[in-house]
Amino acid sequence: MKTLILNGSPRPAGDTAALLAALKEALTGPFVQIDAYREKIIPCLDCRACRTGECPIPDRMREIGRLAEESGAVLIASPVYFSSLTPPLAAIGSRLQSRYCASLRGEDAGVEKRGAVLLAAGGNGAPEGAYRMARQFLRLWGVKGEIPLAGAWETDRTPAVLDREALRQAGRLAAFLEGR
Repeated sequence: MKTLILNGSPRPAGDTAALLAALKEALTGPFVQIDAYREKIIPCLDCRACRTGECPIPDRMREIGRLAEESGAVLIASPVYFSSLTPPLAAIGSRLQSRYCASLRGEDAGVEKRGAVLLAAGGNGAPEGAYRMARQFLRLWGVKGEIPLAGAWETDRTPAVLDREALRQAGRLAAFLEGR
């Protein structure tokens, strides 16, 4: 089973990257990682074309959607910015408006899959808003049931790479995503 990883971090060696390294090491199956900051996905423009068809914005969002459809699991990983996912991940999520409109038209949401969220937060972090947003996006991609959260908190005091419990949690998410 393939896992799609949506990485919302701009830092290739930051706290989210450390958590993702632990998760990817624990995965036994194939995975594809999309780095949201490198994709340049345009946020939803509210053109309303999705009410009757596909989104007309010419970027890689259709490819990302295809990868999500093909995958048995989707993971959203992000640093927490002001209690939310990073702006590039929010842009990807805003484009799921077309999935929402398709569900209103009674179109099949595709194959049911597993989903999870991996967050890194400094200070008080307040991950609840980011977790709630990530769950909404995962539901639109066909995730049913439990959506577990793992992460590193207070990363300004203890970097994720040194937080053994957070790294263990990331590894356990891999097992969950693969149904082990």
